[in-house]
Amino acid sequence: MAKKKKLKIVIGDTEVPLSAMIDVTFLLLAYFLITSSPVIEEAHVAINTPSILTTPIIEIDHSTFDIHVLKDKYHIPELGRTFENAQDMKNFIADFANNTEGDNNKVNLKLDGSAKTERLVDLIDLLAKEGLEDKMTLAFLN
Repeated sequence: MAKKKKLKIVIGDTEVPLSAMIDVTFLLLAYFLITSSPVIEEAHVAINTPSILTTPIIEIDHSTFDIHVLKDKYHIPELGRTFENAQDMKNFIADFANNTEGDNNKVNLKLDGSAKTERLVDLIDLLAKEGLEDKMTLAFLN
């Protein structure tokens, strides 16, 4: 019969395979990187919303005027002034354009149904000469 060899068990000299540990570490790292969701910074920003106002705030803008184009005259109700023709309006429009600056100056033209189109066109021409052509709005009076 063959001789049996005795197995020696050495407790202090055991080695752990390092390459297997590195593989497991990188697999765990890849798993956690793929499955984690990034923190969205914008979700944690505090937003101050306005409170509900009981009464509306009305701002008075002195650089906005209504000009009513009527059958025989031009009327500015905010100032209580009436002009007979476009030439009389010329000085007022020039003063308005020179004394108001910025994007706040606006002119609301309100046309009466009985007014002639020629009166409206003359007024639009005067406003355009003063650089207010893109500051006009047109509406009809009831």
